[in-house]
Amino acid sequence: MKSKCFWALALAAMSAWAADSVARLDVVVTKEHSQLFTLEGLKTESIPNPAHPNWEKDPTVAKSKLTFQDKAPLSADSWKTYVFQFKAEKSGQVDFQVGGGFAQKEGDRMWVYARNIKVNDVSYKDNGDFHKIVEVKNQNNKRMPLHYWLGKKAQLADDVDGKPAVLLNHDNRLSFRLNVVEGEIYDVSVEMKAAPKP
Repeated sequence: MKSKCFWALALAAMSAWAADSVARLDVVVTKEHSQLFTLEGLKTESIPNPAHPNWEKDPTVAKSKLTFQDKAPLSADSWKTYVFQFKAEKSGQVDFQVGGGFAQKEGDRMWVYARNIKVNDVSYKDNGDFHKIVEVKNQNNKRMPLHYWLGKKAQLADDVDGKPAVLLNHDNRLSFRLNVVEGEIYDVSVEMKAAPKP
């Protein structure tokens, strides 16, 4: 009886943890390859308020970044699709970063799963589903989806609802680089759901 009670409490705790997870998405102009330029965030149904970060004191730097953190918790039972739409003032490179929401305490920064990355409704570099994998030697042979980077403790999960996904949080993100053209509009979409703490 005690064993059943323990597992019920453990599952409830895991569900509570996952239920508080939220999505975070950021676009950042790549400094080392181009001069800073303005990114304009455009509203979509899933991302109504993309914003320039208010923590950046330099207005030029702030305008070269866009951020969005969902206020609504992700479900642990179903995937939510986010479509981040923006355009660039000039041509250059930007880094797109996917993670979990920010919390003041590091231990409160919840984990999320992400998958199915598309740019303008096309699988990013034909690997938006993460089926092509590389082992990065200078990261202790860490397995990563080809054309993506997994920061710190972010990791590939081979089977989440039958498909590959990545496990992320605010400090441990998935990132990938886009070449953007002046004035073009870009739709970057990703599916996300809440995940238990690893």
